[in-house]
Order: sequence, then C-alpha cells, then structure tokens
Amino acid sequence: MTLDYPAFPRGLRSPGPAAVRIDRRTRQSRLYDSTRKGLIEHCGGDPSFAQLATIDAICRITLLIAQLDPADTEHDRRLVLLNDALARSYKALGAPSIPRRKKTLAETLAEPAP
Repeated sequence: MTLDYPAFPRGLRSPGPAAVRIDRRTRQSRLYDSTRKGLIEHCGGDPSFAQLATIDAICRITLLIAQLDPADTEHDRRLVLLNDALARSYKALGAPSIPRRKKTLAETLAEPAP
C-alpha cells in the first residue's frame, strides 16, 4: 500500500496574510537572501528542517525591522518587540553570542580617574 502525499501541506497551498511573497527584484529580497545565505553557512551548509524554519523566521523579522523608521515614535514599541524576537530566534538557532571584550589591566589603569 503506497500513500501519496501532496507536494505541500494543506496550510501552505492557500497562504494567509503571514505568508506574504517577496518580490525578487527589490532591496528587501536581497536583504532576505543575504541573511538566509549567511545563516545557512553558519549552520554548516546543510541545516535541518527545524533550522531552516528558524532561519526563515529570522529573515522575516529582519525584513520587518528594516522597514521600520527608528525616528518614528509610534514604531518604538514594535522595534523593541521585533528586536527581542530576533534575539530569541538567534538563540533558538544556536548562533553564538559575541562575548564582550574585557579590558586588560593596562587599559584600566590608563583611563583617567572619575
């Protein structure tokens, strides 16, 4: 007995408002593609299905952040929320956090006293 599965799951055949297509001729498309390519390389070039889903979520959040105007006060809350979601997504992907560089003793002693 063989089972025939559809090429796409049922939810993907009729995209809703969250599944907005990106025009491949735009700057947003280049940002999406470069972010996706970099994250796939970070995962070793052959990410799992779960990693690909996380990578696509990170790319979408990055696009949303790029579309916001940081000078607009109405976008402040949304910008903070999207940055938090982006940080959580990077953590879920397993991207290493960049450690803060600690000052050496010589650098600390060279600073003027407050």
